[in-house]
Amino acid sequence: MKSYLFAPSLRLTVFCGILASILVSFGIWQLDRAAQKTLLQKAIEARTKMPTIENESLEALYSEGQISEQLLHRSLTLHGHFDQDQQILLENIVRKTVNGYYVYTPLILENGKAVLINRGWLKAGKTRADIPVIDTPENRVSISGRIAKPRSKPVMPGKLPPPDINGEKVWFYLDLDFIASKTQIEFLPFVVLQTNPVEDGLLREWPAFDGKTGMHIGYAIQWFVFSLAVLFAWASLSLRKRPSSPSKHNNVSGAANNA
Repeated sequence: MKSYLFAPSLRLTVFCGILASILVSFGIWQLDRAAQKTLLQKAIEARTKMPTIENESLEALYSEGQISEQLLHRSLTLHGHFDQDQQILLENIVRKTVNGYYVYTPLILENGKAVLINRGWLKAGKTRADIPVIDTPENRVSISGRIAKPRSKPVMPGKLPPPDINGEKVWFYLDLDFIASKTQIEFLPFVVLQTNPVEDGLLREWPAFDGKTGMHIGYAIQWFVFSLAVLFAWASLSLRKRPSSPSKHNNVSGAANNA
């Protein structure tokens, strides 16, 4: 029967110990991310149940062109009129494998400032030149919606081209500063996802916030499993065959000589 001796080397122990510690720290970091996302999920759900913000309270929403994170996902009601001439179609918005646009229309408020309203999704035409006709009311409207950050700008090497490079009405990314400089209108530093139903042919199915805590927990489990694999490899590599006993070898030799 083979006999083994557990004799880990110092170099192997240090290397595996450092590697396992790093892997465990990655797992702990993912668990911390999951806890943060859980808190954020609860905070957002609480905001959606808070009282609706009205036009009169808009000035308290922001300061120096910045909006507080605490106001994102809050519901609000705005009154004003749409500026159809400055309407934007944000391209490459895919819904259920179908390409389309988000329709953004400035809502001019009574104080002359504007809020960019994401009115919903519309299927794109066969070509970029095929611009769909969108029914936009000309009279005063009341818009109910949810406060949101503008969509992130794309990351590209070099200088980012202007958003309307593909056409005056079709933009490939959203830039509030650009539209403000182009129209000479002061825009509030957020967009609104319209939620009130209107017969205009646009789809308004806004996804609820998903912190994806399960994804972070899954990643954490993977890192912990990797660390256990390192420890198992360390233990396996530290097992060595026990050398034969010298006394046993001498006894066998002596028995042979006596024979």
